[in-house]
Amino acid sequence: MKYSLAVMLTLIARPVFGQFTQLPSGTTENLNGIWMDDDSPFGVIVGNNGTILHWDGVQWNVVASNTMEHLYDVHGLSATDVVASGQNLVLHWDGLAWSQVISIANSPITPVLLTADRIWYGIPDSQFPIIGRCDRMGQGCLGIVSPVGLVLAMQQHASGDVFFMGTSGSVGRHDATLMNFSYVHEQPIGDLQSFTAAWMQLADPMIPKALKRGEDQFVAGDYLFTRRLVSNAWAPACATNFDVLSVFDFFAGGDDGGLGSVILAGCDPFLLPEPVTDAAVTSELFFFFSEEELITTHLNGLISMNRNCRPLWEMFAAQTIVSYVEAINCDGN
Repeated sequence: MKYSLAVMLTLIARPVFGQFTQLPSGTTENLNGIWMDDDSPFGVIVGNNGTILHWDGVQWNVVASNTMEHLYDVHGLSATDVVASGQNLVLHWDGLAWSQVISIANSPITPVLLTADRIWYGIPDSQFPIIGRCDRMGQGCLGIVSPVGLVLAMQQHASGDVFFMGTSGSVGRHDATLMNFSYVHEQPIGDLQSFTAAWMQLADPMIPKALKRGEDQFVAGDYLFTRRLVSNAWAPACATNFDVLSVFDFFAGGDDGGLGSVILAGCDPFLLPEPVTDAAVTSELFFFFSEEELITTHLNGLISMNRNCRPLWEMFAAQTIVSYVEAINCDGN
């Protein structure tokens, strides 16, 4: 499939959304985190009071978590290798059952990142937020005070180092020992951002899915704007007029103040109203965007999915110049 550059730019400038479908979750618990496997019809949602849902390609199913602790975040490497973090603990899914692998008393653990040899996590605290890591068995744990503030996002680089973004506006990089730290971007002391959400995409020439752009991308949101890290400074990208609760590339999501949830595509708002049949559902949301679907998970157990929405990663060459252009096709064509 080939597109001209003009057509691709039109698609980028005018993303069109199809209809969202509300799916039963089997729970009324708050849903806090989601991860979808790119290589199989499997996904996980976690929520309060030990709630875990599995996606089987057709529907969401409640599964046993063997805990009643609130669960906040989830990340995996495959359909049989997933971790979920929550109040005082980290759980692991091996394809058969969820079991506890890390226990840290009196500590909310979020976010969480699973790599081939370690489990990484953040512990929020107003004065001393923690970055920690353990081996895959939950042993050999080490934690340090986070130099980026409360950790909002983390991702592993091709080198094996892990990048962190935090509420202070700084971006940091740790090696696997958690001993050697360097700043990717150190936010000036007098210009703290107080971010509420963050996302990163690290360019990796060995992983085609990471070639959305040929450079590292760092995106964040606060109470007024989404922002991008450009030339070693945070630049406003879109005015939101809502509290940003989640960001992904040029998407942002948040609460519009009572009518429902707002999804911001580029700088154009798209309202996802509260269902009229369930007035108790709040308008906060967290969303996940994969190659096949845009999924929003709300409080009180509401899940909405747009399964016709998919990005088209098209590569084209002009002599020796190769460019990666991103477009969103949500009209089902």
